Amino acid sequence: MENNSRIKNIIEFIKENPGLSSKEIFEEFQSMAAYATIKRDLAKLVMDKFIVAQGQGKASRYSVPSKLFLLVDLDEYFEKDADNRQAQEGYDFDLITGILSNTSLLKQKELAHLNTLQTQFSKNISGLPEYPFLARQLSSPKVTSKCQCK
Repeated sequence: MENNSRIKNIIEFIKENPGLSSKEIFEEFQSMAAYATIKRDLAKLVMDKFIVAQGQGKASRYSVPSKLFLLVDLDEYFEKDADNRQAQEGYDFDLITGILSNTSLLKQKELAHLNTLQTQFSKNISGLPEYPFLARQLSSPKVTSKCQCK
C-alpha cells in the first residue's frame, strides 16, 4: 500500500512541478524511499505512460502528459458529494490533437496481424478484373427514367 501511495504522490508532485529531474523528485520523497527506488518508480511510470521523460540520463525531466492519464482513487472520488467533486469545466480538445493523434489504438501484435490480413487481401484481389461490376452493368439491359405506369 505504501508503494501505491508513493506512486500517487510522485504523479501529483510531478503534475504540480513539471520539468523536474529525478534528483529533485527524490529530494521531495527521500523520507519515503531510496533514490534507486524513486528511479525505478519513475522508469515504471514512464513505461506505463503516466508520466513522460524529456531528455536522457541526468538531463531527464519529467512531466505528466495529460489529465487523461492521472490515477483516480474512485472510492475517494465517490465518497464526496457530487457538488464537491473536482471536475473539468469544459472539453479538453488537446485530447484529440495532443494525445489521440500520437497514441496507437492497437497493440503491436494486433497491428502486425492486421497488416498480414491486408497483405493477404491485396494478394487475393490482385487476380480479379479491375472493374467486375462495370462489366455486368454494360451487359445488363438499360434502365430508363421513364415511368411505365398505365
